[in-house]
Amino acid sequence: MYKSIASLIGLNLCIAFSPTPLSFIQPAHAGDASLSCQATLRSVQAKLKQQPNLNVISINQRDLFQSHPNYPQGRPKEYVIALGGSQASNFLKSRQLMTTLATQIIRNCETVSLVTFGTANSGDVVNLGLMPNGSIQIFECLEPGRDSPDRRVWGKVFCV
Repeated sequence: MYKSIASLIGLNLCIAFSPTPLSFIQPAHAGDASLSCQATLRSVQAKLKQQPNLNVISINQRDLFQSHPNYPQGRPKEYVIALGGSQASNFLKSRQLMTTLATQIIRNCETVSLVTFGTANSGDVVNLGLMPNGSIQIFECLEPGRDSPDRRVWGKVFCV
């Protein structure tokens, strides 16, 4: 878990948080998600809701054109899953569960290459993306001023 520089300036976790969990998924553009993608998103949401003291605040689809212009070809979308509840921060430490859920989304949503999990009102985010070898991996955290100045490298994100 880390605080992404992009999230701190509103590029990575740009979500309007609601104090009450939403019981529906909000794609950015109606009709973007296939039926299998929609079913997968509902399944992921249900699995998250089964976790004690974890609330799904929202699931939003976003374009990657600005935040990650070098996304995998033909997969220009991201799903951002905002979480709340007393166990939200602990969930972001569960790499295996996040990878499993992100893999389900990316495999069943043909235009998606990135899934971001984040906690409401904190800026804590974890990005998981489709790598060139076909695997789904957590993005590497780069330190600003120490690592490459290009924040747009696929698979890497600046964080604090």
